[in-house]
Amino acid sequence: MIHFSASGPALVSRRPRNGAVLPWFAREWSERAETAVFILHHVSPPDGRRRNRPLHPTAALIRRFEVKGEKILLSAHHVFTTACLLPCAPLVSAITLFVRCLSFSCSSSFLTMVKPTTKRSASGGAASKKEMAPGWSRSKFSQTDLRKLKKLGLLSKDTPVKMPGDEMIPCPDDGWRVLFFDFMLRGLSIPVHEFLRGLLFVYGVQLHQLTPNSILHISCFITLCECFLGIHPHWGLWKRIFLLRRNASKDAIQDVGGAIIAVRPEANYFNFKMAESVQGWRTRWFYAKDEKVGEQEYGLAPFDLTKPVTKLKSWDQSLSAAEVEETEPMVKKLYALQSTAGKELSGLQIITHFLRLRIQPLQSRPTAMWAFSGPKDTSRVSEDLTTAELEKLARRLTKFTRKDEIPSSCRVKPFSAEHPLPAVSY
Repeated sequence: MIHFSASGPALVSRRPRNGAVLPWFAREWSERAETAVFILHHVSPPDGRRRNRPLHPTAALIRRFEVKGEKILLSAHHVFTTACLLPCAPLVSAITLFVRCLSFSCSSSFLTMVKPTTKRSASGGAASKKEMAPGWSRSKFSQTDLRKLKKLGLLSKDTPVKMPGDEMIPCPDDGWRVLFFDFMLRGLSIPVHEFLRGLLFVYGVQLHQLTPNSILHISCFITLCECFLGIHPHWGLWKRIFLLRRNASKDAIQDVGGAIIAVRPEANYFNFKMAESVQGWRTRWFYAKDEKVGEQEYGLAPFDLTKPVTKLKSWDQSLSAAEVEETEPMVKKLYALQSTAGKELSGLQIITHFLRLRIQPLQSRPTAMWAFSGPKDTSRVSEDLTTAELEKLARRLTKFTRKDEIPSSCRVKPFSAEHPLPAVSY
């Protein structure tokens, strides 16, 4: 609801009492940050004709302003009088208000914005999908991207795929899921690995609410467990190393990539030197048919736009005494892998290892990576990459540049069919 007047607040709907057309406002809501942004584009007279009268000076002050809180009163004396009926030159000045309390008042006349308890769309209905899910935009996923994924084997030739249209928010049909190009490059393929399914369930998040580097962290953890520790991905070890936190900007929590998997500060873990920013990843989404394994009801959980990023206790859950005792040998092994002179395992070696094997760690597989049997292994998604292709992909996922050498092998021999697991493990 907006109040304005030259002499005092007055309730209006679309037109002030003098008959002028209300300014057209571009409006964006950031629901979780309690923030509204209004941009004044122009002011027009009701009959569309120009008025050769000067614009009131106060109007030039209102070009863009941001407000926070449930109710904000902004002084706007004489802004919406008949003196403003020109489609005049752009208003260039800006006023930014940061209101910490629920109500802020000032003297003179007021422009008042009250955020409704339940947001309504422009047509008066329920809040639009765009308002409910900040961060989404029209997909730029192209046929070139699709061909690249299929060339790398990250999408099988038999996997049905749909290209997005002009929709701003994904609207998958029943049985279809929303995937991201940059997630696939970091080890995701369908049907998805059981550990990923369990992780999303325990954290109470959807796939699109993670980030590319979060996906890469999960891929590297599974590779580390299966190839260098000789175990299945271990939940207790995961909790000892990682936590989930909000990915919140100054003003909002994005629905897309709203949660980040981060290494605990006290954990002695590998430095993967992942790329700090994955440009444009949120705009490269597409639809793929869900695939399930065995008696599963589904592979990935159905896409749910109404489920916000909500912090749960499981995001930063402490280990039980039994879990601490059980994971202690694993932690010691991790330390040995990183610190043994001449045989130090690095984060980059772990990344390049699964890229070199051509196995997607986050894909459901009939056997673990420690059983890798060579070029004809059934878990492989494609033939070997050339050295140039491997190095280019590794640099894309990390901060390493052309000046940095990309390792051609691991200093620690990973487990495989040729180097089997020891008779006794954890």
